Amino acid sequence: MEDKLDLDERFYAQHKFADGIGLAEYELATKKVDAEEKAFLWAANTTSLLAPAIWFFGYRLHVDWTTNSVQSDALPLITTAFIVFSIFFSIMSIKHVANARRNRVFSERKIVLLRRSMGVRYGENSLILPSWRLEGADNPFGLPLFSGYFAYSSFPVFLLSSFSAFSVALLFDNIPLGQISTKTFELFEPSQTAIVFGVIWFFCGFLIFRYSLNEQNENLYLWFARLISQFTRIPLVKNVEYNLYRCKLEIAEAARLGAQTDLIRPFALSIEDKEFYRHSGINWRGLIRALWQLISRQRRSGGSSITQQCARTNFLGKLSPPWRRKLVEFALARWLESVLSKEEMIRIYLTTARFDLGVYGFHRAFKHYFPKEKTMDRAISFILVERLGNVRSLFLGGRIEQLMRRLLDEGLIDRNDIKRVRADTSGAALRLTPDLCCWRTEISICEVDVDAR
Repeated sequence: MEDKLDLDERFYAQHKFADGIGLAEYELATKKVDAEEKAFLWAANTTSLLAPAIWFFGYRLHVDWTTNSVQSDALPLITTAFIVFSIFFSIMSIKHVANARRNRVFSERKIVLLRRSMGVRYGENSLILPSWRLEGADNPFGLPLFSGYFAYSSFPVFLLSSFSAFSVALLFDNIPLGQISTKTFELFEPSQTAIVFGVIWFFCGFLIFRYSLNEQNENLYLWFARLISQFTRIPLVKNVEYNLYRCKLEIAEAARLGAQTDLIRPFALSIEDKEFYRHSGINWRGLIRALWQLISRQRRSGGSSITQQCARTNFLGKLSPPWRRKLVEFALARWLESVLSKEEMIRIYLTTARFDLGVYGFHRAFKHYFPKEKTMDRAISFILVERLGNVRSLFLGGRIEQLMRRLLDEGLIDRNDIKRVRADTSGAALRLTPDLCCWRTEISICEVDVDAR
């Protein structure tokens, strides 16, 4: 049922506040932003001072031990403890800086939300007030948690990672690691192994910072999808998190209009992806079947799962060439399966999929094809789902006949439904236009033996 999902979430323009509550919340949010900015500056200044101080302490300690030969036997153990402390301090400081940045951005997003709810917008002045800054933002998701490796918010992380990497590189050779470090300790000439470990830790520091600023639905699967996207030059949409948010709003909008997915869902699963509840985003059986049909030059059928189609419709900025697009679809499918339930996925698919040129979502397709109908039935559901697999907007008699025979065997439709489909697709109820819809008359759906069962 639709109420299993959180359908109370709405687009921010629909929020309304009365009796000065919105203004009070706005003032509270602005104070929060100011406090978080001061906290971030404190964290940045503190880490900027402590990072070189800790490194210099270790450096002077080694100079004293090297020149005075004091407790040389204890030197490796103390050096190891110092490096572990330096790395631990760096990780804690990086997490602290990231949390300060996260809290600040959340407060800024709240300001944008409240500002739009009160009717304030700066969209027409985006050149003067950029939409990616708080001063001119219209979309809360336009304010990113991670603003870039060269942004001012990343500067403390650069210092921390740099000084920690220096400590690791200069002191690594004095750690008792057996065969890993084979070079006698020299203060100013670290081995290649020490330099490699120092460089690795430098990049690890930035990865920790970046991962700490993930959006709610951002994870390693999405990182991998972005990597594949860059490699294949098939771009993703600019703001993935915002697009996923709007997908969920489409579910809420369909429910608000009273368009339930319970009736149309079995048809979508049977026609588009029978293995939907059994695979993890990629229908390998359907993919292999499609490849075999391509190789043997048989009539081709789609091998994309519902998850892949959902990724293609909502998160890809380019659809060709197809083979490169498929690679990105595979990666995005695994990401979607990791952040959405199967119920959310099928509902997003039905409310965002393309049913005709410029018509997205089954609730819009219903009004587009059947403007005079008040409610959906099984025949209408079949016709709508059949539109999903026909990107040329043609009514193919052979395909419709084949699908109806299969659905009749599965018990999803009966003889009355077939008669209704024949009547509807003849043009009596459909909004057919010569440039978008036509018949291939060599095979007619009238050939279906409606009295066979």
